[in-house]
Amino acid sequence: MGNIFPTRKKAEFWHTRANTTDSLHRSVGTVTAYNDVIEYEGEALSIEDGNSSGGLNLEQWQICYIERYTKKNIFIDRLKERFLLDAALSQNESPINVHSKKITVTLPNNQKDCAKVIIMDEYKSTLAVFYING
Repeated sequence: MGNIFPTRKKAEFWHTRANTTDSLHRSVGTVTAYNDVIEYEGEALSIEDGNSSGGLNLEQWQICYIERYTKKNIFIDRLKERFLLDAALSQNESPINVHSKKITVTLPNNQKDCAKVIIMDEYKSTLAVFYING
């Protein structure tokens, strides 16, 4: 990954709630930027913090699209090919399932203005969102 001193910042991370498709739960996210790669990591809060299931509530097979947007909500790009999605999700320590506590998405660090990363299913319903602050 090249850079000895990666830059790290907090991000808002929202993920699906248990048994609902229309609302998201706010959890903890971080963004780590290396020279050529940027890593988005979201961690589901526990049941004590209001997450009714304690997990991310999504399966890896559900992830069909990853989209990036600028601060002004302008579309940057979309990953939809299975091999690109698998590469973006390859840094996860364990397989992603409904009980997973963390998700790691690794993307190229080629967009300086990226402010939102959305993980979607085949119907383009939002499964998780990273909001990156400045």
